[in-house]
Amino acid sequence: SCVLTSTGVYCAGDNEDGQLGNGSPSLTPVPNPVQVVGLTGAQIDIAAGDSHTCSLSATGELKCWGSGGQGRLGNGLTADASTPVAVAWPEPEITPTAVAAGSSHTCAITSAGEATCWGDNTFGKLGDGTTVESSSPRFVLAGPTVNPADPTSPLTGVIDVAAGNTHSCAVLSVGSVVCWGSNAYSQLGNGTRFDSSVPVAVSVVSGATRVVAGSGYSCALTSGGSVYCWGNIFSPTTPAQIKIFLPIVARGG
Repeated sequence: SCVLTSTGVYCAGDNEDGQLGNGSPSLTPVPNPVQVVGLTGAQIDIAAGDSHTCSLSATGELKCWGSGGQGRLGNGLTADASTPVAVAWPEPEITPTAVAAGSSHTCAITSAGEATCWGDNTFGKLGDGTTVESSSPRFVLAGPTVNPADPTSPLTGVIDVAAGNTHSCAVLSVGSVVCWGSNAYSQLGNGTRFDSSVPVAVSVVSGATRVVAGSGYSCALTSGGSVYCWGNIFSPTTPAQIKIFLPIVARGG
């Protein structure tokens, strides 16, 4: 686990692949938080996957560390890194604004409202229309569901992104949710169990502001404070509303 503080990023726990970012991989878990080295400037977002971690600075510098398997660090390599390495960002004129880490892949939102993903691409969870892994960011395509007129154009209007175990999801500025990757447990929320290497529209949910993706399931938070979940252990094929017995506040509320 990792925490973002005013003085830096601190992590604790498993460090076998260097995912704590302190430059000293260890087979023995680290019980107390250690500071991640090599990060410059104020950090505004962090994300932890199964064995890798990423952090985004206020100036748009995105770095990752830990296991480099399948290229999940995004630096063009597949080697592990026990200290942060810079993600090979595809276009210098746009910057990352948020980051999400899945089990073996990573996704980010760009300042242009696009989504990029890299790393393991089993089941098409990078959303680029293929199942080929990538060690550098690939733009998530819009797909025929979102943009039937130009399905190979980048997905746009992204305001939130989530990376799960074998799938990914995003919230669009219109309040809709799209997901891509494995659909073995109907975690894509489109009423089927067919995998998709490009985004498909989640049914039922509208007015979404946040989305999370887990191991075979997804959940979305709406502007009205409702939570919808779908996939493994939830609704078999389409999102179901979850009753919340304590008040929750949407981001920015």
